[in-house]
Amino acid sequence: MVMMWLKLLLFAGWLVAGSVLANDLPANLAEKTPANHAAIGAELSDPNTVSSDQNPLQSTQQEPPQRVKRWGFFDILTPAGQNYLLPAHYTYEKLKTVGAPPGDGSRHLEVKFQLHLQAALWRTIGDTPISWYVSYRQTSFWQAYVKSAFFRETNYEPSMYFDYQWDNRPFSLHNVRIGAVHQSNGRGGSAERSWNRAFIQLKFGKPHTWFAQWRLWARIDGLLGARDYNDDITRYLGYGKLRVGYRHQQHVFTVMLRNQLESGFKRGATQLTWSFLVYKRIRGYVGAFLGYGQSLIDYNHRTHSLGVGISFSDYLDD
Repeated sequence: MVMMWLKLLLFAGWLVAGSVLANDLPANLAEKTPANHAAIGAELSDPNTVSSDQNPLQSTQQEPPQRVKRWGFFDILTPAGQNYLLPAHYTYEKLKTVGAPPGDGSRHLEVKFQLHLQAALWRTIGDTPISWYVSYRQTSFWQAYVKSAFFRETNYEPSMYFDYQWDNRPFSLHNVRIGAVHQSNGRGGSAERSWNRAFIQLKFGKPHTWFAQWRLWARIDGLLGARDYNDDITRYLGYGKLRVGYRHQQHVFTVMLRNQLESGFKRGATQLTWSFLVYKRIRGYVGAFLGYGQSLIDYNHRTHSLGVGISFSDYLDD
């Protein structure tokens, strides 16, 4: 039990460190670019340069700081969406378990955590508002409270997409993303759950205040000889989802709806989350899920769950 909590603390520390570096490092690097040093040196060496204190006719108003444009390959990793650790995640239904240690069944109470990061391979391609990104999301369900702890399910979700920055005005289309995503549980054999999709995503809203994100996808399994697993997965996970979020002071609320209309409200899913500031970049987190597809092993299994823990980033942080 001591080793289990030690692992949880180490994982939480790793997420905190990654979140801090991802948010702070780009700004620090931008402040110390060679271009900034060169500009300061040129100003000091110019005898005609007069400070605002010496020249009373000079306007005291300063130009707003210009955002440093970063481009090129392999940008710094940044959080994408929610990164969280839920030591208490309770599912009311019997859990599906594949590969459990002998003599150990699954308990309703388990640990759930998610890591979701993105990196820009190329920003503002050709001085256009189009950027090229890759992202990686991993969601794990850990049976940490049984005698021999094991991971009941882990879903791996790498993706690649192009992001077109449209407009930042309130109530306008903020950005458009077009790309491809692979999702699997990496099991192999009869326990394999896997599919590939092409998607388009539209995001509306006001930065740091509210958003409405609509993603539509089409399954592309079988492309380039890839094997087609669980061919009925779209019956339960549908062809798109809608996510809406709102920030009130230090509280962020989100709602996700998937496959509700397509299934006639029979095989849909709803997810509700609430996060609130606790200390600096650490937020309290409460999440509820109702419906199908909370994990790939449960894609055709209806579950109701509630989780409590901490998060390190949310959808309205970027």
